[in-house]
Amino acid sequence: MAGSLVPTGLRIRPLLRHGVTSAWVWAPDGAAIWYYHRPSADTAGTWAVNVTTGLASRLTPIWGDFTRSGRLAFVWNPQAQATTIHELASGASWNLAPSAPDLVADADERRIAYSVMVPGADPSFVRPARLYVADLDGSGRTLVGKLIGGVTNWTSRGELLSVGREALDAPTMARIVGLDGTVQAQWPLGKHVQSARLSPHGRFLAYTSAFDAPDSTGPYVLDLRSGVRRALPLEGSVRWLADERGLLVIPMRRRTSDAFQVHHISIDDLTVEPFTDPHAHPIDLEFFDWKLDPTGSALAYRQARTGELRVLRWGRTTGDPDDLERLLRFDRPGDTTS
Repeated sequence: MAGSLVPTGLRIRPLLRHGVTSAWVWAPDGAAIWYYHRPSADTAGTWAVNVTTGLASRLTPIWGDFTRSGRLAFVWNPQAQATTIHELASGASWNLAPSAPDLVADADERRIAYSVMVPGADPSFVRPARLYVADLDGSGRTLVGKLIGGVTNWTSRGELLSVGREALDAPTMARIVGLDGTVQAQWPLGKHVQSARLSPHGRFLAYTSAFDAPDSTGPYVLDLRSGVRRALPLEGSVRWLADERGLLVIPMRRRTSDAFQVHHISIDDLTVEPFTDPHAHPIDLEFFDWKLDPTGSALAYRQARTGELRVLRWGRTTGDPDDLERLLRFDRPGDTTS
C-alpha cells in the first residue's frame, strides 16, 4: 500500500544503564539521542548516546530547545522572561527579552517566532499573548497577532501557524499568518483543542478536539494547503513520520497488561495497520514520552518507572516523498471552511 511502512527487523534495544528525565531529543541525523545529564556539577549539560554503539559522551554544557539542524539552542529563563540563543559552533550567545518558551526558528533558521504574555493577574491559560516574528538576533520584530494561545510552528511555505482563540467563549482556530500579520487562511478546530502537532515540513496539523459536540469530538488531521480536514480513525498519542506520508499512534489503553501497541495510519487513505506486536515488543511508556527519529526509521521512548531510554528500529518508509501530492486525492469530501 502506498505510504505504508515496512516493519522488518523490529527490535527494542536499551541504550543507557541509568534513567533520564523528559529532557531528551533525537540528534538531527538520527545517529544519537541528546539528553540532559548531570553526573556531577562539572560535567552537567547535553550528553549524546550513539544508538548503534551505546557509547555516551558530553556534547555541550548547554541544555535547551535545539533547532532542527542542531546549530542553535534556545534556553528559557522563566524568572527573567527571556530566552538566551546559543550558537553552538561559535560559542556566541545573545538574549531575547521579553520572550516565551514557545520560541521556534523557521526552516532556514534565520527568523524566529514567539509569543509574549500580556501582563495581568489572571492565570496564564486565560490571558492573551502577542505573537511576534523577528530576525534571529531579535531585530526587525513585528507584531503579527494576539490570541489566547500561542505559536505552533512555521508552515512549509515560511508562514506562521498559530493555534488559539480570540476570547474564552470563541472557538479555537488554526491560522496561517504572513510575516506582516495578514491572516492568509484560518479554520475552526473546535471548542477545546489538545495535542496539536504540526508535521515535520509544516504541511499537516494533527489535533484532538475535546468537549465538543459528539460529531466534532475526536482526532483530526488538517491539510494546511487545501483546507481539507479528515477524522482520524484511531485516537491516542500521535507522532508524524519524517516524510509526512503517515503517522504512528499509540492508543492510551494498553493492549496487554504491561505493553502498549503502536499503529500506523497512512495519510493518503487513513487506513490503520498494527505496527508492533505487544507480546514481541513490550513497550511500556513513561507518561507517553516517545519520539520518532528524523530519518523515519526508529522511535525512542522512556521506560516506565525506570526512565531508561529504549529504541525500536525498523525499515525506512517506502515510496518517493515527491509523490505525496499525487497520493493526496483532493477531490475527496472534507471540511474546507476558511
